[in-house]
Amino acid sequence: MKEAFIHFVWKYGLFDISNLTTTDGEAITIIHRGTHNFNQGADFQESKIKIGKNTFVGHVEIHLENSDWYAHGHQFDPNYNNTILHVVFEETIEQYVLTADNTSVPILCLKKKIARDLSSISNLAFI
Repeated sequence: MKEAFIHFVWKYGLFDISNLTTTDGEAITIIHRGTHNFNQGADFQESKIKIGKNTFVGHVEIHLENSDWYAHGHQFDPNYNNTILHVVFEETIEQYVLTADNTSVPILCLKKKIARDLSSISNLAFI
């Protein structure tokens, strides 16, 4: 599977939005998925997400698995300090990732939220 597939799924809302939760169990409501960013910084900007009782406006970063946040060095890059949600495909035991200013960013795993028939096209070249 390619990370671009998860970008596609997020951008077009091709996942089940019912009962979304962070890895630590807080309810998530997606108000606006954001604008796809093709430049430096997080993948989607100007997103609006309700997590628990709080509504946040900021960036969403997408990876196949949680460890990619650290592999890509985002924990050192201030361009990711306004990230409000880390969206990953694979399940993770971690409850958050840290930004360069030590802010914790909650994680949403999409693996169980993407329809099986959609997942079967994930390796197509156009995605």
